[in-house]
Amino acid sequence: MSSPDPIKLLPRACGLCGEKDDLRRRCSGCRVVYYCEHKHRVLDHMFHWSACEKTKEARRIMEKERIALWDMVHNGSVPNDLFKDGIGYFGAVPLTEPYILAKYQLANTLLLLFGGPGGRVDAVQAALDCFLRMFQLNRGDRQDVRSSSSVFDLSDYINLAILGAKAFLAAVGRLMVPQRVKRFVRRDELGQLESLIDTEPDAVDFAGAMRNNEV
Repeated sequence: MSSPDPIKLLPRACGLCGEKDDLRRRCSGCRVVYYCEHKHRVLDHMFHWSACEKTKEARRIMEKERIALWDMVHNGSVPNDLFKDGIGYFGAVPLTEPYILAKYQLANTLLLLFGGPGGRVDAVQAALDCFLRMFQLNRGDRQDVRSSSSVFDLSDYINLAILGAKAFLAAVGRLMVPQRVKRFVRRDELGQLESLIDTEPDAVDFAGAMRNNEV
């Protein structure tokens, strides 16, 4: 639930000592925690392991569904133009639902494990990227992302330099409880921000992005 006082998140820093410079290693499991040296990664393992494994599993399931969906494009189970003309209308193709749900679960896992007060900005950024991509793929929002508690919690992060946060909140506010969410976005920015969400998806190479595990 959003609050008048924005939640403070930790900037990118070593997961053990808090060092902000020379972050040489990123956890290959969760992909949102960084370390300044291998020794610190080892020392933090027992504290980080549980959240890391849950995030890693959510990411593994999403990757599995991504590959399965791409395979269905190749074998004709879904339209071969799905990642061109079908962008924005994935909800009309039932076989796309497992992938969309897996992406939604990954975003929620990141927010639950790493995104609370004092959490990590990289985790919130990654979750927001998932939600934004879901809106681009499935404008109908069959998973009801716009009204989920995770979405409203994101409004507390508007003070941070999180790419796309204001545009995301503008899109949510346009359709669901606008007064509650739009108060985080300046009125003169709304038109510009909403247009960012509504930009024609054909301008983006989603097929290429999916091959590179970016969708």
